[in-house]
Amino acid sequence: MRQPRRRWLILPIGLLLLMAALTLVLFVRGTWADTERRIPAGIDEGPVCYVHQDASGEKEVCCALRVAAPMDEVWEAITDYEHFGDICTCVHADRIAHEPDGRCRLEARANSISPGQIPFAVEMQHEQMLDQYVSSWDQPSGEVHVNRGRWVLTPLGPRETLLEVSLEVQVRHVPTFVLRNLSLGRLREVGLAVARRMREGPSGKPW
Repeated sequence: MRQPRRRWLILPIGLLLLMAALTLVLFVRGTWADTERRIPAGIDEGPVCYVHQDASGEKEVCCALRVAAPMDEVWEAITDYEHFGDICTCVHADRIAHEPDGRCRLEARANSISPGQIPFAVEMQHEQMLDQYVSSWDQPSGEVHVNRGRWVLTPLGPRETLLEVSLEVQVRHVPTFVLRNLSLGRLREVGLAVARRMREGPSGKPW
């Protein structure tokens, strides 16, 4: 009688060990950080996504991509908030308000890990310099205790732009390493979506 019971225990124990191993892998992936900036060697390399730690010890998820389009055209795409569905499918805007000074206030909902969405609000700051364009935000709201990030565009030639997007999010009751793993995948998809929009043009998809 004991042997059959032992055989039945093998499956749940194996599943527990597998879950523990997976959790360890995700913890390392969402915690281990590079201190050096990483960018792709060429357009064909695709997005380079990683966790970055700055000199102060702050960590954020970064993704860099070389896009075959002028900086002004890429900027137009990443600030086209009315049709941001072309670029970001995990966030849905409820209200978009453009300010006279160039800022943009957004009230939106982000897809959660569990069924449902998390509401948040941010104010996008836009800065266009000769050699770089930056769109940034840093505004906690509600259950989102930390929500900061930025888009940085740098020209690499008349028809090529280095796109770098970074994000650090902390949500109540959700481990940060889990959110960083989620952001690594989402920022990669966002970068690829920008490159796709540059090739195919806007679809008119609302945000």
